Formats: sequence, C-alpha cells, structure tokens
Amino acid sequence: MRRVVCRFDDEADFLRQVKTSRSTGELQFLAEFSLEAGEDIRVTTLVSRLREQCDLRMQVVDSRPLAVDGTGGTRLFRHRARVAPEDAPWLVMFAKKMTMLHRVDAAA
Repeated sequence: MRRVVCRFDDEADFLRQVKTSRSTGELQFLAEFSLEAGEDIRVTTLVSRLREQCDLRMQVVDSRPLAVDGTGGTRLFRHRARVAPEDAPWLVMFAKKMTMLHRVDAAA
C-alpha cells in the first residue's frame, strides 16, 4: 500500500479539497505520479499552519493527467480518493475541526 502525504497551507486550503457527509468523504490532490483507480492508499493530510495531521486509509476513485508544470515538463495528475468506511469518521471529525478553526480565525 502506497503512502501519500498531502500538505495544505492552511485549513481553508484543506477544506477546498475535501468533501464529507456523515459517513463518507473524498479528497482531491495533485501529484507528480499516477495512481490506478481502485488502488488502496494511505493518505496523511498535513495542515501546515496549524501543524495538524490526519492519517487515513483511502481508495483511488479516479486519476487523470492534468497539466505539465513549468519548463521542466513535470506532468501533474489530479487524483480523487474516497476514505475507507472504517476511517470515514476520522475524516469527518478532522474536517469539522478545520472548519471550526477557520471560523475562529476569521472572527478573531
């Protein structure tokens, strides 16, 4: 099982890339490597500004080439992964925590 580390600058950046409901969740991310649809991966999400992280088991829903970055020609892929049912509550709670911290920061 591959490990993927997704680093987000702040909670707003994280919240733009995650979709959750009560029992499911999906995460979108860019990478310089391709993953196969259906592949099981372990994803660590890091929110740099808050120094918070969450480790999740996920499955790749789709992966597609997106662009070539810069003059060096690095190919980027957009991946969409769905959280494993047993880890869904952790993603939902992490997203709620990031939402609350984002609101507190905006109100301060």
